[in-house]
Amino acid sequence: MAKTESAPARVAVRSVPPDRAAGTSRAPTLAWWRAALLILLACAVLGVVPVMLAGEFVGAWTVRLPGAPNFAPATPAPTFAPDLALPRQAWVASRVTVLPRPGAGSPVATLEPGFPVTLAAHQRLGSAQWSHISWVGPTSNAGGDGWVPDAAMVGFAADTRPIGDLGALSPALAQALSVYGAAFAAVIYFPDSGQLYRLRADVPLALGTGFRALLITATFAAAEAHHTPPPAVAATTAVGKLAGGDVASGAAIYTQVGGSAGMGRFLANAGVSGVQPAAGDWTSTQATATALVTFYAALTGGGVLSASNRAAVVALLAGADTSGVSSVLNGGAAGKDGVLVVGRAHSGDGWTVSVGGSIVPAHGPRFLVAVAAQRQPSEAAGRQALATFFTQLNALLAAH
Repeated sequence: MAKTESAPARVAVRSVPPDRAAGTSRAPTLAWWRAALLILLACAVLGVVPVMLAGEFVGAWTVRLPGAPNFAPATPAPTFAPDLALPRQAWVASRVTVLPRPGAGSPVATLEPGFPVTLAAHQRLGSAQWSHISWVGPTSNAGGDGWVPDAAMVGFAADTRPIGDLGALSPALAQALSVYGAAFAAVIYFPDSGQLYRLRADVPLALGTGFRALLITATFAAAEAHHTPPPAVAATTAVGKLAGGDVASGAAIYTQVGGSAGMGRFLANAGVSGVQPAAGDWTSTQATATALVTFYAALTGGGVLSASNRAAVVALLAGADTSGVSSVLNGGAAGKDGVLVVGRAHSGDGWTVSVGGSIVPAHGPRFLVAVAAQRQPSEAAGRQALATFFTQLNALLAAH
């Protein structure tokens, strides 16, 4: 019987190998391990830091290594815009002239270093930056505004001092006195607020009979120093006559206090500089407006005499020339506890009329003042110049 040969067994063909039948894939896992091995190999060859920075650059990861550059996109940040802070407080850094417009116009005022102002606006003129400022005075009528170079301003208070010319007190006051030119000098000081305004304050002035206030004070100071009774002040005494402006009585008292040398010692002890006592005639003494205000500040503030002697001197000076004071104050007076002394001097270039003292108005701030009109054609013209000054000043100080 013939042997029949069987056909070979068929093997089913499968699309998926037996070890993948469960439906899982090893390719991603193997790819991850390969990447990890490559990173480890790169770190071994190049070092860790360059690899980390490379990943930072391509955005694969973020690192924060000390000192490492940041490749991340910059985040916008707000910037300081000083103009957005206007208006703001500022101070004058250097002596500056205020103009009505940026870089143009007649000067409005001159402000000294440390003067406090309010900075309101900026404006560029060519390559220069200008600032608009305003400031206040001792009353609501005083003060002013204008333009100054921006470089003249600082944003911090260092040795703040409200010092300026008469235009800083009032442009209208400065304008009214401009007709006298260089013949006018003035200092006005408000002790309660520390505001000081001056015009030609350090120019020597002929005091003439106005020196009598310093001379009388020196006689009282000498009596205190020698522990003797103060001099008599009746109208018939030498001191009483001197208070009224008697030149002969002043000559005798000038000798008693030691002449120019004795007066020099008294003024030095009082802290007053800028007075030049004459070697012979006491009416030839010269002084600056600043020196006069310094003297009256020492007299009324108690810096040179005892309280009783100070009151006696102030009362004597205040009551001796009421008509003269009224003529320059347009019928007004120095006020309670105030004192004002009018002086006159004549020389080859004309008359000098001066006034100095402390004014205490019924309404408004008290102030110390020294003002002089020089080279005037007559004494009356000099008094009129001072009356013009006080008319404007009184209008300013009436509002507060």
